Amino acid sequence: MLSLTRALAARQDKIRNNDKGFTLIELLVVVIIIGILAAIAIPIFLGQQAAARDSAVASSITSAKTAVVAELVTGTALSTITIANLTTYTPSAKVTVTMVPTGNTFVITGNWTGIPATHQHTITEKTAAVKTTP
Repeated sequence: MLSLTRALAARQDKIRNNDKGFTLIELLVVVIIIGILAAIAIPIFLGQQAAARDSAVASSITSAKTAVVAELVTGTALSTITIANLTTYTPSAKVTVTMVPTGNTFVITGNWTGIPATHQHTITEKTAAVKTTP
């Protein structure tokens, strides 16, 4: 019986001394790797958000231009057209679009709400192309 107790005690000591787990160095290496990956991924994600905002503003002012031209085709005077009374244009919640008639042409400007100059685009009747203003 004594030998059985000794064998059991030796086995328990072996199990206690053979604990498995992560060392502090291993945990630090994992945290550093996650930090490096986050440092790479976050700026890329923010850049994609900026590109999406630019696309939204460009799309909104292109839609507004189409609606203005549709009003002009129906015979409405340019001086009486405003963004608010365009029936074929649905404004975006995050994009502010303004139109300024100048003689026989017009300028439509769009801004992402809350971020003024970074996402500003202008479209004119002459060029019919969206131009980004830095």
